[in-house]
Amino acid sequence: MQKKWTENEINLLKKYYNKNNKFELLKLFDRSWSSIQNKAFKLGIHKFFNNVEKLIDGSLESYYWLGFIMADGHFSKNKTLEVNLANKDIEHLIKLNNFFERSININQPRLSISINKIWDRLVQMFNICSNKTYNPCSLSGVTGDELFALTIGFIDGDGSIDKKGGIRVKCHMSWLNNLKVMFSAIADNCFYNCYINNENLALATLGSIECTKKIKNKAEKLNLPILRRKWDRVLNDRLSKKETTLKNKNNCYTLFTDNKSIKQVIEQTGLSQSQVYKQYSEYKQQSIKEKDIKRQLEKNI
Repeated sequence: MQKKWTENEINLLKKYYNKNNKFELLKLFDRSWSSIQNKAFKLGIHKFFNNVEKLIDGSLESYYWLGFIMADGHFSKNKTLEVNLANKDIEHLIKLNNFFERSININQPRLSISINKIWDRLVQMFNICSNKTYNPCSLSGVTGDELFALTIGFIDGDGSIDKKGGIRVKCHMSWLNNLKVMFSAIADNCFYNCYINNENLALATLGSIECTKKIKNKAEKLNLPILRRKWDRVLNDRLSKKETTLKNKNNCYTLFTDNKSIKQVIEQTGLSQSQVYKQYSEYKQQSIKEKDIKRQLEKNI
């Protein structure tokens, strides 16, 4: 015969059933899981489970979502995290909901979740506050792939990527130093710019398609849950002006080496006559230099 639930156990169940996971509840009550569930059902207690601790577990995905939340989320004074997105991005919010392992499904592009359990840790790690627009989060101590992941999340939350692959983030001027830190983490020696614009807003830009392709490929390699609506604009087969010039040069040089005529090179590459003549001139100059170097080496021998 199943033992009767005491008044103290019922009070504990009402207090902790929605807050604790299965294993924590089994430790709290000397009862089977089915017994705990049945009693909660009879009392009309519905379990809404989430795992907010994942936000500070140190994984690259956690840093991605931290960046996204820093950009597009809100930390209320009652220690609740709120994220409101446009309807077109509801699928991305579902990803965040699944990351937290919430038992509640997302039907609208809004998420509200208590982070009371990790609030003190968030404050300690990132100086999180409810008015983060004017009081930027601290990125001190975040480096390497963790900073890269956080930056990608921030771009997905508050940035844009144009059809040419240019990345752009605009936010309150107090975030300028953080933008400099974040963009230095993704630029990989490519040129980027961070400054206060004429609207008194912090603006960060990175306009190299070559660099943006590298950033996207690394984000995918790290399995970050990137916002596809933005990153699908970065096509790996889209060449920058520099890459196109190099490709044309290599194609022409290969054909010239095979003794193809100017006319044949134009037909095979699709380049204009002036472009091919320019490449031919440079090819001949390079050939002369190589012959001079070869003669000089033979003379020294």
